Amino acid sequence: MVHTCVMDNCQTRPTLPRIRVLFDTTYAHRQDGTGRYTREMLRCLQKDRDLHVLATRAPRIERLHRSARAPVNGAAHFLWSQIWLPVLSRLRNVHIVHTMMIAPRFSPVPTVVTIHDALDFHPRYSPSRLWSTYVRTIGGLGARHADAVVTVSNAAAWDISQHFRVPADVIRVISNASNLHETQPIAIPSIGDRRFFLFVGDDSTRKNLSVAIAALERLRLNASGVELVVTGSIASDLADGRPWLHTLGGISDPELVWLYQNAVALILPSHYEGFGLPLLEALTFHTPIVASSIPALLEVGGKAARYVAADDPASFAKELQVILGDPHSARAQASAAVDPHDTTWERASDELVGVYLAVLCAHWGVAR
Repeated sequence: MVHTCVMDNCQTRPTLPRIRVLFDTTYAHRQDGTGRYTREMLRCLQKDRDLHVLATRAPRIERLHRSARAPVNGAAHFLWSQIWLPVLSRLRNVHIVHTMMIAPRFSPVPTVVTIHDALDFHPRYSPSRLWSTYVRTIGGLGARHADAVVTVSNAAAWDISQHFRVPADVIRVISNASNLHETQPIAIPSIGDRRFFLFVGDDSTRKNLSVAIAALERLRLNASGVELVVTGSIASDLADGRPWLHTLGGISDPELVWLYQNAVALILPSHYEGFGLPLLEALTFHTPIVASSIPALLEVGGKAARYVAADDPASFAKELQVILGDPHSARAQASAAVDPHDTTWERASDELVGVYLAVLCAHWGVAR
């Protein structure tokens, strides 16, 4: 059984000193769920009066030939995570080290590692075999010796427990969050008043953009005015001959809010997700959703979304047609699931601090 993070009796903050946390920001630059998690958690933790957060990140060299980039940066990450982090934790006198994906095997202080999913154990969907091997081996060792493994859904927790061979009682589930409802939208002139479906992601295999495109091609046979907006980078040949396919790379949060508010529906045909943050973000704006029936999306969306098999564009098109025919009922279905004020990153960071406190209570032998 996987335990969702809760505060327990030993976690009364006034009984503990101010906690010094060494926090891994290696993935903060990424424009995906992992990047948003890192940025938002860091922002909230830095505002917490009971914490002193020191940010650190693995070195990365971009000016390398593509063939050399992965092995060189992988070696740099190994040296940073397995040697430099333990040394730095002593030099900076921290109480706890919190890393992303890869934890140090040996650490002089307690470690917490966030693992968003077990994607690297699914080679069909993993973008790099070399990196996946690194995660499975070094990441697996670190996870099995961490004081706590944090993940974002019960589906991800089960996958991590099975593949990383981490004991279930070490795993803490803290759901992803969204503060986008606090952001004022900014319209995108190139989209204007078009009727569009939204795909948040890129053309990677696991995101399954090809099925979204195939579904729109079927749908347009009966509803020629609808279009597809994609927020991530895609291969240029996917847009060739499809003037109704719009790619908006590098959009801002206000623009993303506008897209959620104005989309007919979100299409999420992923083969694999640890959480599926666009699904939660869409629900905070009562945007209808048609998603693949994979465990993480079923868990996050519940009865508020519509589900079909990931590789069934005909079924996706059918559900999109239903939404087009009765958009008010579709929005009512989406509005029943989420209160935006209950899904903030502040709530998630409070739960994360609860994990820190539980780990330190156990390490220091504080009575419960």
